[in-house]
Amino acid sequence: MSRPLSLFASLSLVAAACGGISGTPDAAPPVDGDTPPDSTPTDDGGTPRARSVVKAERPFEMAAATATMRKSFTTAGGRVLLVAAGSGRTSGTFYGLGMNLFVDNAYVGSCETATNEFASNKVFARSTLVLDLPAGTHTLSIEPKVDSIAKTVMDGNNFVDVTVIELGDAAKVSRIADGEAGVQTHDTPFVAGGGPGILFLSGSGWRTTNEDPTIGLQALVDNQAAGTIVTFSNEIDSHKQFVPGQFVLAPAAGRHQLRLVPTGVTHWDAWDPISALWLELGNDVVVTQLLKQAQDLPQEKRITTQGGQLLVFASGSAWSSAGGAIEATFKLDGQALGSLRSVTTEAASHKALVPAVFIAKPAAGEHTLSVADGPATNTDANDYFNVTVVELP
Repeated sequence: MSRPLSLFASLSLVAAACGGISGTPDAAPPVDGDTPPDSTPTDDGGTPRARSVVKAERPFEMAAATATMRKSFTTAGGRVLLVAAGSGRTSGTFYGLGMNLFVDNAYVGSCETATNEFASNKVFARSTLVLDLPAGTHTLSIEPKVDSIAKTVMDGNNFVDVTVIELGDAAKVSRIADGEAGVQTHDTPFVAGGGPGILFLSGSGWRTTNEDPTIGLQALVDNQAAGTIVTFSNEIDSHKQFVPGQFVLAPAAGRHQLRLVPTGVTHWDAWDPISALWLELGNDVVVTQLLKQAQDLPQEKRITTQGGQLLVFASGSAWSSAGGAIEATFKLDGQALGSLRSVTTEAASHKALVPAVFIAKPAAGEHTLSVADGPATNTDANDYFNVTVVELP
């Protein structure tokens, strides 16, 4: 199948998803570091230490799309990460689709993808946008992407999830790949400060006839495997989103090289935007990889926390026997935490779910995170789930 030339525009900010260097522990311990001005007391009341995250809020909580999507959030002023995800379908014979994001009526970025199946609901690539905002209350607006290559429709069969994470001085952010068109290899340097962090990674691809239906993208840091994001493609010659990931890394301080390569027989072309971002965190948080390419549901993992607020980055895929709504439900100690959702137009076709960031604050101690199929939803060994937990002080 021939494909038209892509007109995907690079975002002026940052878009991303994940990885995790092999051989490093799943839980990256806090590390000692310098103390910038933005600081909080240590647990023992001694020397202040820098803050990685000031606070987090979730303006859109897996909300069904509507004609008007506007929510407010507040910041103390400074850098924020706006983690955005959603879904939609195309109107007419247009390959591109997505959603545009605005803060205080100014365009700040987008979530995009491509489709070969017109009028089919598709999950957009998750984006992590780095913004610098003044203190105060701000308005976040979302609009379907409509331009020369995209005629996006977003309605009650589509979902939006957005979390705003206000960063402190201890957090370091490196843009690595910024919505760039897929090519066979991406090679980009980045600088680490020696602390634990998360490599966000997202992308899409496609396969041809009689090829392995599992397609994906592998991240290599200094030529060592750092993580892989994949999906199962029932359809041939069809662009499909990989299940985004957020994997824990702890690279040594200094300059590193990130290489992004397609796995196996995966094809990329100009319609497949690839994004990556490195978020390094300070000595005040604990980052834990609970699920890494876990296959099939149910899944259950235990985690010990110190009583701080939890940011739970979650992504996955599922399918429906007859088409329709699909969902993965998350619980913490048996209590509802949230869901990943989508609506699949094609029956028995594995689809990425709209990813989310759940926020919770359980008491200190051991807890159980469980993930299960939602109503009329199927998962099997061809579905993948990634869950990373960041505990704030």
